[in-house]
Amino acid sequence: MIVNVGQTKVMVFERGESVIECNIPMEGEKVEQVKEFVYLGDLFTNDGTYDRDIEKRVNAGNKEIGTLLAVKNNKAILSKVIASHCKHAWLFIMGF
Repeated sequence: MIVNVGQTKVMVFERGESVIECNIPMEGEKVEQVKEFVYLGDLFTNDGTYDRDIEKRVNAGNKEIGTLLAVKNNKAILSKVIASHCKHAWLFIMGF
């Protein structure tokens, strides 16, 4: 297996205020130590809490809700969406 040292990161999960320096050499280079990283959409932090991950998800949800509200409040777009859905519903009722 070939490991890309430039893309490899290391993180130490810590308790309290202590900071542990982790020196892991690979192929003559030191692997970068990070305090947080995203893996499969989840944010991991070195303090082991999920506060930042939850905040990230809430902010993403708020952004989507804002976009939906903007569409809902835009009469021109809303009327087109309603007309489109009514047309499809009418065709469904008529059996087309």
